[in-house]
Amino acid sequence: MPLLPIWPGLLIDTAFWGAVWFILLWPTGLVAAKVKRARRRAKGKCAWCKYDLRGIDSERCPECGGERQPTPRP
Repeated sequence: MPLLPIWPGLLIDTAFWGAVWFILLWPTGLVAAKVKRARRRAKGKCAWCKYDLRGIDSERCPECGGERQPTPRP
C-alpha cells in the first residue's frame, strides 16, 4: 500500500466509478418516483404536491397547477 496516492489515477478512478454509480442508480430513482406518483393518484391525491383532489372536478390541481392524470385501474 503506497503512502502517497497517485493523484491522476485517483481522480480518474473516482470520476469513472462515480459515473458508473450514477448511471446505475438514476433509473432506479426515476422508477421510484413514478411508483410514488401512481400511488398518490390511486389515493385521489395530486401526483406532484399530494393535495387531496377528491370531489374536485377541475382538470388541474388548485394547489400546484399540475395537470390531473386519470387514476390507474388495478
